[in-house]
Amino acid sequence: MDDNTLTLTVDRDGVALIELFAGHFTAPLAVALDTAVEQVLTDPAIVGAVITGAAPDRFLLGARIDELLAGADAGLDAPTIAALVAPVNRTLRRLETGGKPVAAAIGGDAQGAGFELCLACHHRVLADDEAVQVGLPEVRAGLIPGGGGTQRLPRLIGIERALPLLAEGRTVNPHAAFLLGLVEALRPRDDVVATARRWVLSQGPTAQPWDTKGYALPGGAGALAPHASASFGLGLARVRRDTADREPAPLAVLAAVYEGTQLPMDRALALEAKFFGRLVADPAARDRMRAHNDNPEIR
Repeated sequence: MDDNTLTLTVDRDGVALIELFAGHFTAPLAVALDTAVEQVLTDPAIVGAVITGAAPDRFLLGARIDELLAGADAGLDAPTIAALVAPVNRTLRRLETGGKPVAAAIGGDAQGAGFELCLACHHRVLADDEAVQVGLPEVRAGLIPGGGGTQRLPRLIGIERALPLLAEGRTVNPHAAFLLGLVEALRPRDDVVATARRWVLSQGPTAQPWDTKGYALPGGAGALAPHASASFGLGLARVRRDTADREPAPLAVLAAVYEGTQLPMDRALALEAKFFGRLVADPAARDRMRAHNDNPEIR
């Protein structure tokens, strides 16, 4: 498989290596990734997969702001925009519920949709290089994550840790990522793929924590969670103070996290997509997107 978006090769032990050549998460990459995931899950000769970036200093960045703006400027309404992210969410859900171990070998920057792909993997190995940044900075571009970031990140590390990253659009270096629980291992860049491959061969967990029986979101969710007042009450006050209610994205993050973390994952992803569609169609959010578009990467 080679269409300038990714390649898939299988070694003699049955581990598939998916190398991402696209710098940004684009529609062609989404189609190619869906095909690759299906091949991994349906080929009995494949025991699992490692996903990595082909460039030594980059795993994958997010969508291009100019492409999102083009769709909104063409008159697409919020439900139509929300529907556009549904296939990506189906692919990522298929990857994490397909029953085969998948590890992300993150040799360089993984941001926006690129890091959302990492979150859908069962295991994450990150290059121990202080120049590398990972995270979900979409809010700085007037958006929220549209590929499950507002739902997987809180379920992985808890709302208290996840919400500041999401609402402020902060990216972090490898040591902070490890301490926060965003990744499971740090290794030298030239060892991340081999480390991830060893984990796959060890037949690590093939289900996400949130898809296992008895899972409880770390720290709790909803109005009765011990952190609810600080996370959402004070969080809302801080957002309104800092934005004067002129930027809808941080408010959408708070709402998506608060509501979504009380729902089953598939319904939560649909809720996130709804908020995403509303933002792209919102004139105030698009003004922020245009202001950010002097650098089209979601960074």
